[in-house]
Amino acid sequence: MTLPVGQDANPQSGMAQRGDWPNASPLRVLHLNKHAWPHYGGIERHIEDLTAGLARQPDVAVSALVCSGGRVVTTGTRRDVSIEAVPSLGTLWSLPVAPGYFAALRRHLASRPSLVHLHEPFPLGVAAWLLAAASGRSVLPHLVVTWHSDVVRQRVMLPLYGRLLRRLLADASAVIVPTERHITTSQFLPSMAAKCHVIPFGIDTQRYLQPAALAKGRRLRAELGSERIVLFVGRLVSYKGLVYLIRAMTQINATLVVVGDGRERAALEQLTRRAGIATRVRFTGPVSDADLPEYYHACDVFVLPSTDASEGLGIVQLEAMACAKPVVSTALPTGVTTVNRHRETGLVVPPGNAPALTEAIVDLLDRPTWASTLGKKGQQQVTRNHSIPQMVAGTLALYRHVLAA
Repeated sequence: MTLPVGQDANPQSGMAQRGDWPNASPLRVLHLNKHAWPHYGGIERHIEDLTAGLARQPDVAVSALVCSGGRVVTTGTRRDVSIEAVPSLGTLWSLPVAPGYFAALRRHLASRPSLVHLHEPFPLGVAAWLLAAASGRSVLPHLVVTWHSDVVRQRVMLPLYGRLLRRLLADASAVIVPTERHITTSQFLPSMAAKCHVIPFGIDTQRYLQPAALAKGRRLRAELGSERIVLFVGRLVSYKGLVYLIRAMTQINATLVVVGDGRERAALEQLTRRAGIATRVRFTGPVSDADLPEYYHACDVFVLPSTDASEGLGIVQLEAMACAKPVVSTALPTGVTTVNRHRETGLVVPPGNAPALTEAIVDLLDRPTWASTLGKKGQQQVTRNHSIPQMVAGTLALYRHVLAA
C-alpha cells in the first residue's frame, strides 16, 4: 500500500463512518464511471486494467455501473468484471444524460456491495450517490473516490457541482490520486489531503515489450514510407491540442500519425489540407489494443499537446515510454509533467504554443542518440513505477484498510 498523503496518527481520522455492513469474503466492489472500455479514453483504459486486475485476485468480485450510448440496458462480463450499462438519451457538455442511472445505483446498493469506487469527474455518478445517501433508506457501504482531474471545461456548472463535490469528499472514506500534483493543484483536494492516497496508475508493460510488437513496428514504419515519424494517440477533441500540433508540423520535415477518433476529426483533416501538409499527416481512426504497440514502436517521438487540466495524467505517455520513446508534452498543472520529466524522459513545452512544439520535436528528431537516451530513461521509469500488479496491490490494500477502519 502506498503511504497516504497527510498520514494521521488515528487511522480512522477523516473517514466517513458506516454502519453494520458486510466486510466478509468475498470482497465485492462496485465501480462507477461514465463509460467502460472499449469506449476510447484514458480513464476507461485505467478502469479496464484496474478492475480486471482486481477481479483476478482471490475472493474479490468486481462489477461496474456505467452509461451506454444505446437505448436499452445492457449487461455482460468482460475480463471477469460484471458490467451493467444504463441507456443514455445523449450527452450534455460531454456528459451522459442517463436518468435511469439513479435507480440502477439504488438497485446495486440494495445487493450490499462491500465497497463503492467512484471515478471522478462523473457528475451523474456523484449526484446518484448523494441522492442515495440523502434518502436514508439504508446504510451505505464505504466510498472510495479516484480523482482523475478537476472539472475544467464545464465551468458553468462548477458553482453547483462544487458544492456536490465537497459533500462527496466529506462522505468518502478515501481518495486515490495518481500523483501528488493532483492534490496540490486541485481546487478541492488540499483540504482533504488526509484522505488522499497516492497510487500510481499502471499499464501492462509487457504488452509493449513483445518481440512481435517490435517487428510489426518496423514493418509499419516501412509502410508509412517516412524517415521521421511523430505520433499522437488519443481522442480527437479540442483540449487534446491537435490544432497546435498540426500547425507545428508545417515547420517539421516528418510524418505525423494521428491514432484515434472524435468529433474534431473532420475539422482537423480540413486544417491539414489548408496548411498544405495533408500528405504528411495520417489519420488512422481507432486502432485495436492488439495493434496499438506497433504504432508506438514505429515512431521517433510521441507528442501529447493537451491544452488544459482536463488532461490529468496522460496514460498514453506511459504507453509510449514503455516502448522507450521520448515524449513531448505540455506544462499543465496536473500529473502530466510528473510522468514526463523535462530533459529526463522527454521535453515539456507551454500549452497552446505551436512554435514551442516545433522546436522540441525538431530537437529530438535531429538528435536521435539523445532522444534514445531519454526514451530508455522513460522506459525504466514506467517499468519501475507503473505496473498493473503494483496498482492493483496498492488499491486492494487501501480497500482492506478502509474496511478495517
